[in-house]
Amino acid sequence: MSKEIICINDSYTPEWEIYFQKQGITKPTKDSIYTVREFVNFMHGEKGLLLNEIVNRPTPRIGPISGIAGEQEQCWAISRFTDLLGNPLSESELKKKKKPNFVSLTNKEESNISYLNLN
Repeated sequence: MSKEIICINDSYTPEWEIYFQKQGITKPTKDSIYTVREFVNFMHGEKGLLLNEIVNRPTPRIGPISGIAGEQEQCWAISRFTDLLGNPLSESELKKKKKPNFVSLTNKEESNISYLNLN
């Protein structure tokens, strides 16, 4: 899941800014490139992202529906990011396995290759 994405929105309400500051939370910065570490459930059914480049300590949370308190690392709404071409992100697209950048040879093709001897 190491596809590069770019932050397009780093604006938060004043209340969130105060919360982030009090909790010592590092936030994504607009126009910076990140890679996805993990998908997590986020508010309103949207997916949240944890990023490889930003790891925050778990902070207090209270579920808006369940009221269950706990601690969790701050995640970031998927809508705050696009791919490097500016396309919206989807979980299924980010989870696609990258194809390797090499060609696999059959034994017959391999036997026809001349190796350079550097000795």
